[in-house]
Amino acid sequence: MLLVFVALFIFWRKRRVEVFLLAGAVFWLLGSWLAAPMIRLAQFGYDTTQWPHLAPRMAIIVLGGGTEYDSTNCLVSYGDSLARIDIAAAIYKRCEQTGRACQIIMSGGNPQHHEESEADLYGRLFLDAGVKRSDLILENQSLDTYENARNTYDLLKSREYDTTALVARDLIATYAACVARLRCIRPSSTACRGFRAKSKILARASSGRLDRFK
Repeated sequence: MLLVFVALFIFWRKRRVEVFLLAGAVFWLLGSWLAAPMIRLAQFGYDTTQWPHLAPRMAIIVLGGGTEYDSTNCLVSYGDSLARIDIAAAIYKRCEQTGRACQIIMSGGNPQHHEESEADLYGRLFLDAGVKRSDLILENQSLDTYENARNTYDLLKSREYDTTALVARDLIATYAACVARLRCIRPSSTACRGFRAKSKILARASSGRLDRFK
């Protein structure tokens, strides 16, 4: 789209002012009012609740969604992060109830330079939700989704899991799955298509060993 406006600006000399104003209006709409509808459209089809396959040894990977200060100047989770925590904790509890060994890997650093990383803040919320400290792994160095995938992969390499589940926003989870392929993590079928909470969440499941991608 940007190339279209650039071409119009170059070749339609008599209308350069109008082209410039139109381009500004279009990109402003895309970055404000139209952003939410476009994301909902991209996420269409991920609104069916399904649980991931539970294996004897399972890793539940949760990507951080940011932090912010509330009206009392306390650091709290941002956006749909509480929904992610609720979903991951629900999967963990189902693992426990069925006698399986599950661990939650909470990945999220401090890109906003707040007083605490996402992993450390969310970790306390997981403990409050009933997750055992011994089953909670905090990865608090990642500053973006690529680093989430890379650092989580390093953690997974040192452990043996039969299956993994990724809990994140739909689009972020899709990107993370692509990064995971590059890092040789093997995400196979999507077993957890979506959940309704404050926003749509995608838990993307993968099965098998983590040493190579087929």
